[in-house]
Amino acid sequence: MAEERRPAFGGSNIHIPLSLQELFGLWSRFPGAAPWAGGTALGAGNHSASFLSLPRDIISLERIEELRRIARTERYLEIGAMVRLNEITRLGKMIPDVLIRTLLGAAGYPVRNLVTLGGLVCSSAPQATGTGEGILPRGARSLGAAASFIALDARFELRSAESSRWVSAARFYTPGGRQEIAERGGLPAGAWGAPPAKTRLRGGGLSPKPDPAAEPGRELLTRIRIPLEQWSYSVYRKIQDGDRWGTAVFIARIEKNILMELRVIFASDRIIRSQAGESSLNGKSLPLERRDVNHFVALWELALEEEGRTDPMIRAILLNCIEACALELAD
Repeated sequence: MAEERRPAFGGSNIHIPLSLQELFGLWSRFPGAAPWAGGTALGAGNHSASFLSLPRDIISLERIEELRRIARTERYLEIGAMVRLNEITRLGKMIPDVLIRTLLGAAGYPVRNLVTLGGLVCSSAPQATGTGEGILPRGARSLGAAASFIALDARFELRSAESSRWVSAARFYTPGGRQEIAERGGLPAGAWGAPPAKTRLRGGGLSPKPDPAAEPGRELLTRIRIPLEQWSYSVYRKIQDGDRWGTAVFIARIEKNILMELRVIFASDRIIRSQAGESSLNGKSLPLERRDVNHFVALWELALEEEGRTDPMIRAILLNCIEACALELAD
């Protein structure tokens, strides 16, 4: 049975369910309750405050065993949303190299003992406001982790009291995908619990304020599924100029000196990908000819222009990175 703690002096009521069934029961009883994973997003959202602003009711996910499981099949790896980042990095070669680099770059070692994979997925959702140039100032939330999830073709399980469904990372991290999720019952936010449609958020997405007209259905991110494909070449790089930055992910699969598949993602406050550029190189023999690399970079320049990428230094660093990676490809 779910445990409940009631701190004195007007503090938050902390509810501790032992199963997803109990969780959704509590969410029904306390519509304004915020699901609590690692809690690190709360600190990030209150960095300028003299004290932390907590919701009245908190539902701790710590003791839900189903959210802490790791399972592997021949085709993919499934990781529960409550697994800590350091637990994942210790799995070693089981995890794609680009994901390991992403997790190591997410925070320092002590903080990675707190941050959950589900928290990282949803704190990377596009809810921050950038500079208007597609570049985030230091301290703002980034889609940086999203670049790796999209490149690896990860999928996220969103579960409600009635059903569950899988959403691709590419869909999850687009504005259209977030709108679809909202219309179907929730919008993933900082605490990675999805409040119901028409719910207004306050406190950095951690404390949902129910709207009387809101629908009762809501979803929780429960599992992350990562295909176990073998990538011959992978690069994860932060692109930074002063206080503005983004993340580039470049992965490739090579067989018998042929570039079989290429995926390149850049993320800051939006996702940028040139599928035309990737298609132009897929199937090419290695090493690539200079004219093919130049064409690939030109297609990426076009993609950046279409997305309104105007910061000249970030643009130059990114294009140089993409060019260097393409030239490094070898069997």
